[in-house]
Amino acid sequence: MSNSRAFSLALLSGGLFYVLFYQQSQGINLFLWGLSLTLLAHIAHPHLSRSAHGRLVTAAFIIALIEVLLVHSSLAFTAVMAGFLILAGTCGASAFPSLYHFVLQGFVRLTLTSTSWLLTCFASVASRLRAFPLLRWLNPLYLIPAAIGGILLLLLTGASPLFAGHISAIVGHVLSFLSKYVSLPEAIILLLMSGIGAVLAGALLAPPAPVRSTHVAEVSPASADAATLDMVSRLGLATLGIVNGLLLIYNIGDIDWIWFHFYLPNGVPMSQLVHEGTYFLIASILLSVACLLVLFQPAYLSAPQRAWLVRGATLWLVQNFILVVSVCLRSYRYIDVFGLAYKRIGVIFFLLLTISGLITLAIMIYQRKRLGMLLSVNSVVGALLWLGAAAVDWDGFILRHNLAKLRPGHFDTEFHFTLSDHQLPLLIQNEFQIDPVHTYFHDRLTNRAHRFIEAYESTSWLSWNPRSATTYRQLKAMPLREPKYRSGSID
Repeated sequence: MSNSRAFSLALLSGGLFYVLFYQQSQGINLFLWGLSLTLLAHIAHPHLSRSAHGRLVTAAFIIALIEVLLVHSSLAFTAVMAGFLILAGTCGASAFPSLYHFVLQGFVRLTLTSTSWLLTCFASVASRLRAFPLLRWLNPLYLIPAAIGGILLLLLTGASPLFAGHISAIVGHVLSFLSKYVSLPEAIILLLMSGIGAVLAGALLAPPAPVRSTHVAEVSPASADAATLDMVSRLGLATLGIVNGLLLIYNIGDIDWIWFHFYLPNGVPMSQLVHEGTYFLIASILLSVACLLVLFQPAYLSAPQRAWLVRGATLWLVQNFILVVSVCLRSYRYIDVFGLAYKRIGVIFFLLLTISGLITLAIMIYQRKRLGMLLSVNSVVGALLWLGAAAVDWDGFILRHNLAKLRPGHFDTEFHFTLSDHQLPLLIQNEFQIDPVHTYFHDRLTNRAHRFIEAYESTSWLSWNPRSATTYRQLKAMPLREPKYRSGSID
């Protein structure tokens, strides 16, 4: 596809973005927008349809679009964003080095490549138009004096209130004159939203960059002499000995306390108990990866006492697995008392990704693989976990779980108010079970329900999605009280 045609499609996509999203909430418009981008990507880059990884990435992006339409959750929306980045990265390369490479390349294409490509196309179009005498002013270089003049105008208005008053009066007259023919705020919104849509489309339509090597830089085996190898072995054994000793002491205490004889020490909140374990795990895993990647890179494969290094690394990995189990038990005990929340679910997914990282790290050590394998496998595992998690309505899952295990004094009403509006019917059905005393809680629920109904009725079919439609029908069928709006007190 030629640059001029792709540029025209990007501008049309910008206009479509404005039409679909202006004064609308997220709904079927996002689904339609995503499908249009997918179609444009396949038109501009035919290799997407021919390659297996192109079809796989496209299918995953469409699945994410379906999830955000049906589930309508923040997590599903982030899956769409991640899928868009991966699709943009796939458009920029015909080969399939790895998933993490596509994510990085997609980010670069969205932030840099798209904007620079659009400006280049605009400059090309402007150069053709300057052939007409009346359009010779279409030169990007004129932006420089305009910018200098704007800066000087700001400085002068700040230096002299009198001058600022005159400028304000002039600007007011100009805006008043223009408002008779066009709404300036809406024109600005049109330009901004169209520009955003064009940049997003440009990330998919821009031509691919030249293929470059994606291998992670590693030390050449010939660069390490015998003295260096001996020093690495000694440092490696000392490091493994120290960290394994520390982890052994920690894990023995955790197994006795967390696994078999659990109790909550005086003055230690349960949240601190879970968070400490998670932070320790993160630090331990990062330290493990950094040290083991240095010790087992190709330059040091022939290091003396390698067998002992492998044994020490194996013990370290096993102890990290034990630490994962301990954190799982801490999280289970915390959830059993205080219920589910997003951070607690996030800990579970982090643990799953940690297990994948430990397994691939062990494979890298025993089978003498490279760092690229570890990054490639875990980026795919992370993407699959993300895509799978986006298919679940976590707000509803959290609320139903916490209501099923409702305990007096342990239901965090403020947290549950942060859940999506789709949980309002279930909250209203159980409002007196949650808080039978305070009318403030019931008033907040009633006000929020009325605001949702008003917002839903003010949007068009472009904002339609099944979750919001179901919530609207359920709320309309309920005998809601009249709203009580108190300034500064009721949400």
